[in-house]
Amino acid sequence: MMAMLSNHGKRAYQKGGKSMSGRTTSKFDGKCNHCSKRGHRENQCWIKHPELKPEKSRKSEMMEKPRFSMSAVIRKSVTSSEAPKRQSNSNIWFTDSGASDHFSPHRDLFKTFSKLDEPVSIETAEGAAIGTGTGTIAITVLGKDDIETELQLNNVIHAPNMSSNLFSLMAAYDRDYETRITPGHGLRIFHREILVATTIRVAGGLFRLKTTTDSYAMAASQNPASTSAFHIDIWHRRMGHLGEDNVRKLAKMVDGMEIKVGTTVGVCEPCLLGDSG
Repeated sequence: MMAMLSNHGKRAYQKGGKSMSGRTTSKFDGKCNHCSKRGHRENQCWIKHPELKPEKSRKSEMMEKPRFSMSAVIRKSVTSSEAPKRQSNSNIWFTDSGASDHFSPHRDLFKTFSKLDEPVSIETAEGAAIGTGTGTIAITVLGKDDIETELQLNNVIHAPNMSSNLFSLMAAYDRDYETRITPGHGLRIFHREILVATTIRVAGGLFRLKTTTDSYAMAASQNPASTSAFHIDIWHRRMGHLGEDNVRKLAKMVDGMEIKVGTTVGVCEPCLLGDSG
């Protein structure tokens, strides 16, 4: 299924045009060697040369460029005041290799938020959804050895009547993140050869990001005597960046808090930033 987000406003460009002298100029009708789209040459390609994009076009890009999702399950109603009948847990983020942007129906997740002047529609095979705003969301994912990494998702589209959060692998790719799907490992996300995020495969073959919620649930479901040991850096972050010595003291005072032998907190950038402030 393909969902397409668009508005019905005017395009940022028209075929042909006039030069500064007032004469009509013909539009290049060939194909770009970089993006394979017609209407411009490679040295004029905004994808290869984003700095060539007019400032006005950059600002209106949210309204002008098509946005789409291949796996969104969307209600048919497009009324902006309506709420969804059912939404997935706000901590669950399904990965979508065909989505051009990140989507979320959960307004409370947004750290920053800007309401769109006019709602934009998301047309799907099952009906339509709407986008009412855009903003920033921070999520904490688990990577190698369940090390936690906070990802800041920019330009997330708030779609109140979508049923779940969607993490766009295309948007991640545009920010130098690499997605690999391999047998035995599932879908993994890397940044400069560092494993940043792992996933869990769920019913229907979809992958969702593995987050701290999963590690908490695992620890809670296990017998304290057999609880898996975690890297001390994970406990350090979970305890609000508690000092390493105090983390070790706390582990001796409670059941179910096992620290992996030989691990240390090391350099913690958030702690350094806090100390410098």
